[in-house]
Amino acid sequence: MRQLIKLGLILVVAILVYNYFFGDTQEKAQSKEIFHKVGELGKASWSLLKSEKAKLDDGKMEPDIQPLKLAPMLAQLGDEFLLLASQKNLRLKVRQSPYLVQSNSTYLRRILQNMLSNAIKYTKTGRVLLGCRRRGEALLIEVWDTGPGINSIDLTHIFDDFFRVDATARGEQGVGLGLGVVQRMAKSLGHQVSVASVMGKGTVFRLAVPLLGVCADAVADKPVVITAEQSGPFAGFSVCCVDDDATNLTALTTLLHQWQLAQVQSYQGAEELLSVAAKTPAPDLVIIDYQLGSTGNGLRLYQDLQQFWPAVPALLVSAAPEPDLPARARELGMIFLAKPIKAAALRACLNSVKLSKGR
Repeated sequence: MRQLIKLGLILVVAILVYNYFFGDTQEKAQSKEIFHKVGELGKASWSLLKSEKAKLDDGKMEPDIQPLKLAPMLAQLGDEFLLLASQKNLRLKVRQSPYLVQSNSTYLRRILQNMLSNAIKYTKTGRVLLGCRRRGEALLIEVWDTGPGINSIDLTHIFDDFFRVDATARGEQGVGLGLGVVQRMAKSLGHQVSVASVMGKGTVFRLAVPLLGVCADAVADKPVVITAEQSGPFAGFSVCCVDDDATNLTALTTLLHQWQLAQVQSYQGAEELLSVAAKTPAPDLVIIDYQLGSTGNGLRLYQDLQQFWPAVPALLVSAAPEPDLPARARELGMIFLAKPIKAAALRACLNSVKLSKGR
């Protein structure tokens, strides 16, 4: 995605330069004005970045620190990153922790989001673990990965501003980790952030936060194992998923199982679903990818399903660059979500359908 954005920007700049030098009078004037506005925007953005950085350095951005239950935040982070991990065939494991800590929910979430994002991004195979361990009066929140590791030279600069990890170390050419801001946020909270790594084995980032105690209403610190038989907000709720991409289909169904849905059926194409729809009870929701390859598209599939499941709610998901697609979906009574699907948005859709059914 980042490469596509860069390519698009290069193309736009090339067109502007061509018009500036070889276009007519009007095109030259327009190009000059755009260059000026882009320059002003760049200056403003850089000034804003330096201002935010300075506020963190000077302690002018003082977060509201208060007692915070850690378990709900870790569970939400697990939901948020599960789909992303599944798309890379990585196993994401979140150990729920029944601890009460002293922190700021916004800053703490952003720090952990950064750590998880980096761990998933730079890990090609294996797993990512988010968990905690007690150390005296502190709690260590840790993100482990089985990535390629970070060499000792890069480790000494890992929290420097705009530092870019060596391409050979992390497998991503010239990509920064954004850990300079993480360290500043941690410092403003009075927390300590650290990192350890072994080349060829993996990396662990640690955040030490003040531990206040154990929540009386929390379960013991152990891995969360979710099964369809457990009760939950979507107990008794069934979903049917259709996508011609097996990897996307697996990632989506994994996320839905994580949410404890009663039943999740998956079909790799329109024909596969239509062949069984007549003898299969309608689910509570159908999630259909728009682009179904040679088998058609999601809009047509939903229309074909009406003969079997005339009142079934449907969610259309797509990354297709068709501006009118959301409107076309709504005309058929479908909900629309753009890819990549955000876990929070998908969960909101499921809740909306559930409420509409009076559950």
